[in-house]
Amino acid sequence: MVVAVAAEKKPATSEAPPAGGLSVAAHPRAARRVAQARELGGLFGFLLGGYRALPTHTLVGATLLALALGAACYVVVWAAAVLLSRHLILAELHTAQQQLLSTELAKREGSAPRLPGRRESLRAGSRTGR
Repeated sequence: MVVAVAAEKKPATSEAPPAGGLSVAAHPRAARRVAQARELGGLFGFLLGGYRALPTHTLVGATLLALALGAACYVVVWAAAVLLSRHLILAELHTAQQQLLSTELAKREGSAPRLPGRRESLRAGSRTGR
């Protein structure tokens, strides 16, 4: 009976972003990137530590050193991946905001929206028949 009560108290909106701001864990691509970076960082640190320590230590010492270096690389790469993912999410939001603003402005002016990266010289060159 205690288990049934605990299951009822669990909120159904566990995937909603926090009210305080953006969440890397709630972004599907960023969460995958961070998880993959953590895995590769830990594996790379373990292999590098084992390779560097094996000729100079016993097997047990090399294994412990490899585990310690793997854990350290895991944490460092995880922090770097979260930081990079936050910057990428903010850049995506900024780009989406700029696109929405340009389409709104174009609707108000009654013209086609200008896409970023288009140059006026290309439009002028296509009219002259080049």
